[in-house]
Amino acid sequence: MVVFDPERYTDRATWLEPQRYAEGVRFLLVNGALAVDDGVPTVALAGRVVRRLG
Repeated sequence: MVVFDPERYTDRATWLEPQRYAEGVRFLLVNGALAVDDGVPTVALAGRVVRRLG
């Protein structure tokens, strides 16, 4: 679940820096763990890689 401000949301990632976080994301829950808390990324690594079969 993500809570963001549509007025402030800006994707900051580029081809050279794909790991840059977007601005305007207030809260982000991944598998029940808080990944972004009041706009600040946490150390939670609750997600997992989804790979295509075949």
